[in-house]
Amino acid sequence: MPPSLTAETLTIDRQITGIDHRFTPPDPVSGNPGLVQDVMVIDSAALTNVDLSQYQTFKLRLFAPAGQKLVANHGDGYRSSVNLNFVAGKDTVSHSESAVLEFENFMGAMPTRESSNFFICDGSNGIIFQANELYPGGGTGFTAMSYSFTPAYNPANSPKNFEQNAAIIGCPMCFSYETTAATDPGPLVSLAEDGPIPQLLNYQGRIARGTPAVNFEGPGQFKFALVNTDGTETFWSNDGTSNAGSEPAAAVTLQVTKGLYSVLLGDILLPHMTAIPMSVFTHGDVRLRVWFNDGTNGSQLLTSDHRIAAVGYAMMADNVKDGAITGAKLAAGAVGAVHITAGAVGGTQLAPDLTASGTLTAGTFQGSGAGLTGIPASAVVPAPPGMVLIPAGTFTMGNSVAADTDITDAVPVSVTLSAYYLAVNEVTLSQWQAVYYWATSNGYTFTNAGAGKGANHPVHSVNWYDCAKWCNARSEMENLTPCYTVSGVTYKTGESNDVACNWTASGYRLPSEAEWEKAARGGLVGQRFPWGDTITQDLANYYGNTSYSYDLGPNGYNPIGSVGGTSPATSPVGSFAANGYGINDMAGNVLEWCWDWYGTPYAGGSNPRGPTSGSVRVRRGGSWSYFAGNCRAAHRSHGSPGFDFNYMGFRPARSSVP
Repeated sequence: MPPSLTAETLTIDRQITGIDHRFTPPDPVSGNPGLVQDVMVIDSAALTNVDLSQYQTFKLRLFAPAGQKLVANHGDGYRSSVNLNFVAGKDTVSHSESAVLEFENFMGAMPTRESSNFFICDGSNGIIFQANELYPGGGTGFTAMSYSFTPAYNPANSPKNFEQNAAIIGCPMCFSYETTAATDPGPLVSLAEDGPIPQLLNYQGRIARGTPAVNFEGPGQFKFALVNTDGTETFWSNDGTSNAGSEPAAAVTLQVTKGLYSVLLGDILLPHMTAIPMSVFTHGDVRLRVWFNDGTNGSQLLTSDHRIAAVGYAMMADNVKDGAITGAKLAAGAVGAVHITAGAVGGTQLAPDLTASGTLTAGTFQGSGAGLTGIPASAVVPAPPGMVLIPAGTFTMGNSVAADTDITDAVPVSVTLSAYYLAVNEVTLSQWQAVYYWATSNGYTFTNAGAGKGANHPVHSVNWYDCAKWCNARSEMENLTPCYTVSGVTYKTGESNDVACNWTASGYRLPSEAEWEKAARGGLVGQRFPWGDTITQDLANYYGNTSYSYDLGPNGYNPIGSVGGTSPATSPVGSFAANGYGINDMAGNVLEWCWDWYGTPYAGGSNPRGPTSGSVRVRRGGSWSYFAGNCRAAHRSHGSPGFDFNYMGFRPARSSVP
């Protein structure tokens, strides 16, 4: 018999929505002097009918509002005592069990784990979380913490059905909010009920085998389906073959580390993963069904199905509601050739007071638009998923800001480029791993396995050779022609300085330095940054230093990157506003490798691609650990192609092939 597989952890995430100050008056009969209590109020949505007996561990994670941390203004350094009450339906229980209090993404000097006592009892107040001297020394705060316990530790007394409609977290302490962003982000808001539905779901699970259960380690084959309450109807599956809750035919390969795995459900960049249609979320109860194959015991259905609910920090929305774009919402001059990404706005998204007009000539709109009729669908070529088209044309490459005399290797020069595609985001850790694990099973070798702070953070610690081979592997995965060869053979192994690029191939490649700079500028002329001449930490992830006249700060690491630690202080891709071409993070986050060998002065003219040889390759864009000066569009950086570090990543390009 194969070992049994269990869904080990149920994790529920909740936003702390406020602090309620409460006072219990003295009782003259009992002599109780009363209690002053600050209560953290949390969002209680979707916390009904949760069967705790199905899970080995229950975990409640609490998140402070974005840009803030919760500060405990009292503490004597003692271990906390925690009480947690459940409305347990018919199961009235009262007992103690082992529990762990964890502080995640903490700011300030505080412990990362703390043992506590745990109590379950019947009641009417939802969840009550009481802690004495929660933080040693006082004055520290957190952006996220979690509370875990194991109901299976004492099965006879574990609640079978967790039902409640309100939840509060209470501590006999003094709590307050402290803003950590450059400016106060203002009050919390919620999405309208008819708002956009997420088409990508960020899911994390844990796999264990055997009795007693041991965390699985290594690559595994996963199959996913979204089903109804009893699993008799399939709404979606990773390869589209599941019917009536049946097992899909094809599997998705994911790396499992210490039992943990994460996946973006619906990410079509993953092999055997189809997009999730919005119609899935018209159903009131959607559950995720998972099959797993460890390579030894065959594919097995994990128990139980997990109910899926969209939570803010894991939400990704791709569509604009029909009719949402109105004239009142558009600033003067907001709609121009450099402001709208190809394919970003369709007719159904424009309100009735807005119309699209013009004459389509040689790829541009000109004239009154009277002749723009009857364009066949076959004439419209969409950009590849996750990429945008950078149009052909001439731009001024180099430093045009007279005050920036420190840039000495970027004399302005006129450059003409053919059209090409560039990725909207830097390659994330999850994207890297999806290609990396396929590649290493199909003849590719890499110097570095790559690393990242989270699935949707940029991959880092990859050298130039790794990035070039990754581009070839992704091209082969998608049945495209690889760009890079050595002596006429597809580049798959080693660190060769004789790599040649086929610029007409359909596959993925690194951008040339000229392509990178044009895309970074976003259509602007003569500006320092992709958005203008000054920079703040609201616009990019870099290390602030206000001694630069154009850096408006604040000083130090950007708070969005320092969550969870400052090495590396990367931020999730797309955390800041896109530039005029719709591209994210062209300044800061991680440095990006380019194709070119570094040389000075660089060439102008038509489609320049750098010297034919050299010792160092070009890197562009600055990073989370660099000052603002390195984030300027004209600033040039270089390094040995064999060098890797935690501030270096990349994004792929593709030639525009009709």
